[in-house]
This record gives sequence, C-alpha cells and structure tokens, in this order.
Amino acid sequence: MIGPEDVLDISVWKEPEVSRVVPVRPDGRISLPLINDVQAAGLSPEQLAAMVSEKLRKFLNEPKVTVIVTAINSQRVFVVG
Repeated sequence: MIGPEDVLDISVWKEPEVSRVVPVRPDGRISLPLINDVQAAGLSPEQLAAMVSEKLRKFLNEPKVTVIVTAINSQRVFVVG
C-alpha cells in the first residue's frame, strides 16, 4: 500500500506533459497536471493507476497510466537492542 512520504513515478503513455515523479504529501494526496489533487495513501499502485486513468479520461482519449513506487518512506522499522 502507498503511504505518506512515498515517492511515485506516474507515467501516462505518450503524454510526457502529464507524467511526473511525485512525493505523497503528509495528508496522503498527490498533485498532477489536469486533475489536481488525488488521494494516494491507502491504495495499491494498481488502484491509483485506475483512479488517475479514470480522472484523465475527461482530457485524454484512453489514457494508459502506470504507477511505480520508486521510494518507500512510509514504512520505517527501528531495531533497538
């Protein structure tokens, strides 16, 4: 699951203007061109890709969206001892 402070690579096939590497803000949302803020925390990359694709359909013809988690910063483990 995606969490706050993770870094996501969101690619829209043949649309470099919309594709971005974005951090998940502490409120769990990301910002993308055309669709503004989207809730990302608590979703899997596949669920987020489907949501972004659905929102982009208002602006693009059949967008193909891929979400890759490039840095996991929300899951921290501390070992003491």
